[in-house]
Amino acid sequence: MIRDLTHRKYYIIFKITTFVMIALLNIATIKIWNYKMVGILTTLFLALNYIFGLQKVPIQSEQHRFKIKIIGNFLLVNILLFYIGGYQNASYAIFHFFIILTAAMMYSSLGGLVILGICFTIALKMVFTDTNILNSFIIHSYVYGGAFVIGYFCRMEGIRKKKLDHKIRELEGLYKISKMIDRFPGTEEILNNITKIVAETVNAEACLIMLYDEEKDLLAAKAGYGVPKEAFQQMIFRQGEGIERQVIENKGRVTCKEEECFHIYRNISQDLWEIKTATAIPLFLRNKIIGTLSVYDKKGGNYALEDIELLDMMGSRIGMILENDSLYKQLRNRAIQDGLTGLYNHKQFYERLKVEIQAAKEKGYKLYLLMIDIDRFKAFNDRYGHLVGDKVLVQIAKIIKNSIRDTDYAARYGGEEFAVILPNTDYETAAMVADRIRDNVKKAAPAIEQLQKEQVEITVSIGIACYPNCTNDITNLVDIADIRMYKGKEMGGDRVIA
Repeated sequence: MIRDLTHRKYYIIFKITTFVMIALLNIATIKIWNYKMVGILTTLFLALNYIFGLQKVPIQSEQHRFKIKIIGNFLLVNILLFYIGGYQNASYAIFHFFIILTAAMMYSSLGGLVILGICFTIALKMVFTDTNILNSFIIHSYVYGGAFVIGYFCRMEGIRKKKLDHKIRELEGLYKISKMIDRFPGTEEILNNITKIVAETVNAEACLIMLYDEEKDLLAAKAGYGVPKEAFQQMIFRQGEGIERQVIENKGRVTCKEEECFHIYRNISQDLWEIKTATAIPLFLRNKIIGTLSVYDKKGGNYALEDIELLDMMGSRIGMILENDSLYKQLRNRAIQDGLTGLYNHKQFYERLKVEIQAAKEKGYKLYLLMIDIDRFKAFNDRYGHLVGDKVLVQIAKIIKNSIRDTDYAARYGGEEFAVILPNTDYETAAMVADRIRDNVKKAAPAIEQLQKEQVEITVSIGIACYPNCTNDITNLVDIADIRMYKGKEMGGDRVIA
């Protein structure tokens, strides 16, 4: 973040130089020191600094305020020099050289030259009362000119170095983020690393990546730096909250400063109360806004145009990372999920069953397996067609997912057959889940448009097997549940057999 602190630094240098040199001159000219006049002038000197330091003074910016303070100091310091010996004092030229050098590092324009010229002309007029003012100015112009040139080039070198350092930080930040684009897994960890890179690159104190849930119309923080994890994980911005929501609504960059930031964030998170500057940009995925990238600062100031442009570039790369993650999840889901129902496929069912049986063996708890088959489904397909049959499969899959815990696993075993793994479960719970599925399936027909006017009832038969009570072998466990399920079908269907 590039602030106006450069000018503050030069002004502080100027102030230190001023008071040190005046102290030295005081020692050198103690015999001719006019304490009364110096006291009046020093009071005026301090008063001017105070007046121009007031926030209510209508000056365009803090940078202009510093420049005006320096002008006032120049005029008063010259008067002070005159009353403590002026040109006759040997420290005069050295003193002015340092003042001009400091000022030139701040004023790198023609306007600065004019201001300095006016100040020096007034000083020379006061000091050289019996000498031609033009000749005196020409005589000393080489001193002032040399100091100004040196100061100017020092300033230009400082600006060049700052721009070079900023460009290096920018390239390093972009490189680090670009390296993460090909890393598909562990996106949360990657995003947390990216927020740190972004904050360090633009010198921000905090950074957040928030993702937008269009269905719920919520913006939730997913990764952060400079804000406690437990704090940003609870940050949810609803409509009208935070500049991040303004980004979603306006589809563009939004910035807030000082009091505006406090009023925006005071009801959202205590961790953001001290924010003085905040900037948020949109994150896009296939030309659609999916979230925001925000940077925050507690010291105030303005983000430079280079920083804003860098944020935009970083935002585009973060969008690429999120797109890669989305593609990776799609490919992973295709490998483990059934394309029609979204449940685990046959292969993943066995992989999951192996893992859960091993866990049950190590931890000493029971595991129940449900095998579920739709009764007389072939005849149903022959009558209503496979398109309606597919809708029935999808509806039953939804019923199964809604009937089990988050720790349970449902799969499409094949055709019209489903399987449910119930880890760490007792018989009563397993039987209750099976009955719940059976009852809800009987009510499924009205949810399918083509069957709403039909007098049709869809039923399932369910077989239950338990590890380790029934067997210790995975294949045998599936076979036992399958046999019990077919026994229920032979008994007319719509049954749970254990």
